[in-house]
Amino acid sequence: MNDFLNKLNKYFSNYFVNPSTLHRNQDPTILLNHHRMDVVIKIIYAEYYLGITKTILNKVLYYYHLKKLNNFKGKDTDKNTFRDYELSFQNTIDSIKINGFDSNKTILPVDKFNRIIDGSHRLGASIVLEKGIDVLKFNSIAPVINLKRLNSFFDLKKNELILDYLIINFIKYAKNLRIITLFPVRDKNLDEECISIIKEFGDIVLTKSFGIGNLANGYHIVKNFYFGAPWIGNLQNNYQGAEWKAKSIIGKSNGIIDVILFSPHKEEFATLEHLKKIKEKIRSIYKVHFHSIHSSDDHAETIRYSKLFFDFNSQRMLTKRTGIFFNKFESVLEKLIISKIDHHNFVFSGSAVMAALGLREPKDLDVFHIDVWRLPNGLSSHNSQIIYLDGYSINELIFNPRNYFYYMGYKFLNLEIILKMKVKRYSEKPKEKDKTDIDIINQFLN
Repeated sequence: MNDFLNKLNKYFSNYFVNPSTLHRNQDPTILLNHHRMDVVIKIIYAEYYLGITKTILNKVLYYYHLKKLNNFKGKDTDKNTFRDYELSFQNTIDSIKINGFDSNKTILPVDKFNRIIDGSHRLGASIVLEKGIDVLKFNSIAPVINLKRLNSFFDLKKNELILDYLIINFIKYAKNLRIITLFPVRDKNLDEECISIIKEFGDIVLTKSFGIGNLANGYHIVKNFYFGAPWIGNLQNNYQGAEWKAKSIIGKSNGIIDVILFSPHKEEFATLEHLKKIKEKIRSIYKVHFHSIHSSDDHAETIRYSKLFFDFNSQRMLTKRTGIFFNKFESVLEKLIISKIDHHNFVFSGSAVMAALGLREPKDLDVFHIDVWRLPNGLSSHNSQIIYLDGYSINELIFNPRNYFYYMGYKFLNLEIILKMKVKRYSEKPKEKDKTDIDIINQFLN
């Protein structure tokens, strides 16, 4: 045991109480939790360094986190500048990528609740690289860097986009998180009793209220929730089941959905079977059948729902969306969803954005994309149009959350960016189509 203890950082020695057996080759995601949200910042920097998510925002957030944490002068290190930290982290990432997590050199200490005591950089790198970790557990309680602490770094209440970006990336890797939604039609006087039931089985990481805005947005949310279920209908009948459900969950209410990010105390509490039991208890209190509460059933659904409720631009744009849906456009999107085409390496541009917002049917579906990505059938490259977007790079358009919103799980450029592109292009190569689109977009935005 002394051999293991000698590998740990002596700065945290007060936490190394009553060590248990070393656990080898553990899934690193089991240590990702809301008590150490700083690990998410290490994750997004690792994605940036490895070329997975190529936006400078990931590096900027890592910089500000370290600056606010200790101004680059940690008591347990000889690093004194951001570049010192960055180079050290890059070396850690490279080492784990090549050699895996080497327990001959290092192990991760955790407390009795499986919260890391030290090693957030190693944990973040191992999660992104999907490398097993070696863990030594102690009978202590580790330091906490939760959302409240990060709020003191980033002022998250004012910078909601940063908060949402951290949550989306947290959800991306934390497999047991679930999103619970309380629908507008419920009696909110009963919320306290229902929230207490949820808390019996886990922690509420974050709550958020989301105004549906209109029936069309309710329809969109229902379609996202239940996509693939036969009862919601299809393009041929304009998803009549989804329309019925949207009316049922809104009723005569103010249209506010309350969203809960739920972290279960045990892995079994995140299962479909156990979630059903929780929802049945709560439905028996609200007494509006299946119209009071819904939850994601698994990790994939939680990721999908996160793009509805934890993306600032999505909420901003889609609450303004018109009630018009274009079948040709929706049909292509459905094929992408059914084929499980990953959204990560491209972003919709041009008239596809206008279609997502219900402004007009597109003649083609253009995307900005990374060079090595092979475009699926039905999509065409817009990369040549970057010349009309001064100050933007293709990578920042694709990967920086400031620049896009989500619709049906796919990224679409913010309409203001489309407007800039069309105005610049029209000034250099006047075409009636661009002029018409400029007028439509200005009217919508204003």
